[in-house]
Amino acid sequence: YHLDVRDSREDALLSKDQVDEVFYQPVKKKSIDIRMFARGGEGIKTASKIFAAAAIETGDKYAQGFSVYGAERSGAPTQGYVRLGDDVINERSPIEYSDIDIFVNPGLLDSDAIKGLKEDGIIMVNSHLSPEEIRKRHRIKGHRIYTVDGYKIAGEEIGDSRRNGISMLAALMAVTNGEILGIDVLMEDIDKLHFGKEMIEANKRAAARAYYEWRGEGETKPAAKAEKVKAKN
Repeated sequence: YHLDVRDSREDALLSKDQVDEVFYQPVKKKSIDIRMFARGGEGIKTASKIFAAAAIETGDKYAQGFSVYGAERSGAPTQGYVRLGDDVINERSPIEYSDIDIFVNPGLLDSDAIKGLKEDGIIMVNSHLSPEEIRKRHRIKGHRIYTVDGYKIAGEEIGDSRRNGISMLAALMAVTNGEILGIDVLMEDIDKLHFGKEMIEANKRAAARAYYEWRGEGETKPAAKAEKVKAKN
């Protein structure tokens, strides 16, 4: 990092050549910054940590996963954050500017929530609505919008519609074609959760469904995608 003290003196600004290399450490590559919006009890604390752990265990990623503490009581709005990068991540603050926003609770989606999301960033919404309907309803300009009915999937597979945080991550891995993280790595880390065997298997089923049942603007419908997968196998 290079700190300049700018004032009226001509010699106040140092060029890179004037700085000893030991003090000059340019940032190599920015991390991928992900924000998750939910209410207490919807599983983003677990989801953010398992996402970061899975990325680290691939052996080629640095990661952070944490949530906003103090507001996780059931039903209260809360946020989870995940940073993924190829270099050491020294930031510890909540994410203000993001590459991806995941709305585990669709009621928290509004224009203020997505402030700081980059222009071509991803918005993943837990909803039975299509991405086109979400765009129109919230008057969203720009960004890439995807939806997956996490409440339905979690309700049918886990028995609790609120526990859909991991399903949302699985859908994100699908829409990014595994470039952020592969679904197989997520499945392996679900096995390591401190849940009973039945709950672990339920979460894995939910993640597998979400991986195929997402929708994007102009994308193939979920049912058609599932049939293609069956035909291939």
